[in-house]
Amino acid sequence: MILNCIEIRFVLNQYNAISKQILIFLVFLLVGCTANEESAIKDESVPDIIVHRDELPEWLNERIDEILKELAPLSSFDGFWARISRGNWGERTVYNIVTCYSSTWLGITCDEKGDELLLTGELEDFLSTNINWVIIWKWGEDIRLKSGSSYSKAKDKYEFPIKMGGSEWERLEIQQRIDALQVPDAVLATISTEGLLETCFEFPYQIEILFYDDFQRGFDILLKIFNGYRELLKRPDLPNVLIEKYLELRLNITDVQLMSDVDKGRFSFRHFVFEFMLAQDVVLENLSEEQERQLLVLSLEHQKTKSSYPDIFSNLNDVPAMLLYAKKVLNDNQASADVMNTLMEFRQAPRFVEQNVVDYLVDYVNVKFK
Repeated sequence: MILNCIEIRFVLNQYNAISKQILIFLVFLLVGCTANEESAIKDESVPDIIVHRDELPEWLNERIDEILKELAPLSSFDGFWARISRGNWGERTVYNIVTCYSSTWLGITCDEKGDELLLTGELEDFLSTNINWVIIWKWGEDIRLKSGSSYSKAKDKYEFPIKMGGSEWERLEIQQRIDALQVPDAVLATISTEGLLETCFEFPYQIEILFYDDFQRGFDILLKIFNGYRELLKRPDLPNVLIEKYLELRLNITDVQLMSDVDKGRFSFRHFVFEFMLAQDVVLENLSEEQERQLLVLSLEHQKTKSSYPDIFSNLNDVPAMLLYAKKVLNDNQASADVMNTLMEFRQAPRFVEQNVVDYLVDYVNVKFK
């Protein structure tokens, strides 16, 4: 795949908001624009002279709003940040806007009016003569999930030996990183199910679930590349641990509201993965009748919560619950033939859900368990 930054920005305009968020992440990870191509600001010694947004040009504030709107839901991943720097090129004031995931860059340079500089024929001169760079705005650097989200309580969570964005991480190829991230057999033999669950939440390549035509395929890939997930789904007490965790999560929305947008994004994505795990056949098949009822009732409560907090949850978060409900409807065999066909297709390849399907499934489960 070879795209330049201009082509990437054109492609992004063809997608709805949540698809753009996913596509942007894919672009950062798989394509990117190298620092030598469009990102003049690569020296970490550039000083910070943070400028209040009221003092920034209107067009630059608009760019910042776009960054916060489009990237915040993805900022739950370590190494995700954005930075705006200002410098001089000849007699012109220029601005460099960079977003980055780990070591992959997507950057543009603009003049003082906000027009992008297409430096194809002037790039060498620009890189050698621009001066006086200062960082005037930055976001997302060194931000980590705050405590209190119910995802970080187990004392025996495994600490990965390499960290995303660290020197060792950058030195390794992707497969070498994945190999280094596997949980040692001795740890798998002793770690609690709760500790293993939280370890899985910290797996850096968990974003893999979003990279395929349907999310079930993405989840299956996670099982293939990470032994923590494979072991987790073998644990006989996993349904009990998941339901207990699910009960705890409904108590923490007030805490989540106090988080930064970055931490909200992290929480939202982890909630998506958590609920997708709850909808897996291997979990559902090991539920008692009462546990199934408890799970579905809790899920309905979570759906109401997610609808009430659009600043935390997106339509991506609807997919796992709808998968759970679809499996219930299919198991009951109560729907008409055309609805059953739609739900069977969705079960095989769960992806974003049309609103009429959401309404039908929520109504069905509500009536079933009212």
